[in-house]
Amino acid sequence: MTTTLTINPELRDLLPPLSSDKIVGLEADILRDGCTDPLIVWGEVLVDGHHRYAICMKHDVPFKIQQKDFASLIDVKIWMCDRQGNRRNLTLYQRGVVALKMKPVLAEKAKQNQKQSKGHGKKGLSNLTNLNTRYQLSEKFKISAGTLHMVEFLEFHASEEIKQNLHGDRTSINREYKRLKAAIDAKEPVKPKATNIHIFNDFENGVEGGAKRYEKYAIHTFDDLKKRFKNGDRQVTRERVDSSDIP
Repeated sequence: MTTTLTINPELRDLLPPLSSDKIVGLEADILRDGCTDPLIVWGEVLVDGHHRYAICMKHDVPFKIQQKDFASLIDVKIWMCDRQGNRRNLTLYQRGVVALKMKPVLAEKAKQNQKQSKGHGKKGLSNLTNLNTRYQLSEKFKISAGTLHMVEFLEFHASEEIKQNLHGDRTSINREYKRLKAAIDAKEPVKPKATNIHIFNDFENGVEGGAKRYEKYAIHTFDDLKKRFKNGDRQVTRERVDSSDIP
């Protein structure tokens, strides 16, 4: 059948697109053999098969659909990552980018599970949720917390050319992180009022070496904040660290 499906940009853009070469190959396969695998949909929303759908609509090629039930958009995204993450040969940087997109998704899912559990409302569970989310990201996408921290830095600071090279595995995350970090540090010396958030970011991401270098400027030591954060101290939050307002 040929029918118009709804495209949700959040789902379409969740995973890295196929390379131009792979799209050309996929198009040739579909034109020769037809669309052999059904597209997965949630109601009228396309979940799996965005490239195939675009090719089929372009050339008026019939396709089949398969309905799948999900409780929410969060569950759709988790399913997509579990399915496509294992099927596609993603580079380390691409896995990191997807992991960053999934970080708030898994955190929200953990909060939903927490509300349904007997432990709802206990002190420190929000911090435990953050720790569990980071563990899930590391396990699901096979990427360390330290590497994910570097990917996040590069996504914010790197040029599009560098990002494309990272996506294509033509350069390494570590090399580009060190080069760009050194360039930024040379232009912008560390300011004492901003150092608590650097420590918080680094120990939250497990980068102890990076956090230690800020200790001499900070009001609180890395070990002190780390211990209080992991023990569920609700005064140690990102907002309070950012404003240096921690008693």
